[in-house]
Amino acid sequence: MEPDEWCYVEQEAQILLAGEMADKLFSLEDSKGFSYEVVGGDRADVRFLASKIFHSAFEADEWIANMEKKADALVRKYEKAIEALASELVTRQTLPGSVATNILCLLTPKEEI
Repeated sequence: MEPDEWCYVEQEAQILLAGEMADKLFSLEDSKGFSYEVVGGDRADVRFLASKIFHSAFEADEWIANMEKKADALVRKYEKAIEALASELVTRQTLPGSVATNILCLLTPKEEI
């Protein structure tokens, strides 16, 4: 199954789950003797609203994941730029080797040290 297909299946499953939750909400309310009214006053409205909530949550998760990817890319970009600058300064002997080494150590992931 392709990633896009999986997202679609997952989204549809969430909509079905939202519908089941709406049904449980009605049966719970009904069993306690309360009347529950939503915009049209029927289960279809609650199912629709629940599916909208799940869609919005799914879209928010996607947006957050995209922002995290962009942030990671920026961090990698600046790490590489600083590493290149430190290396260049050592090559030109503008920056003492120990300072450049310290900068490079700060940029190196701890697993590699």
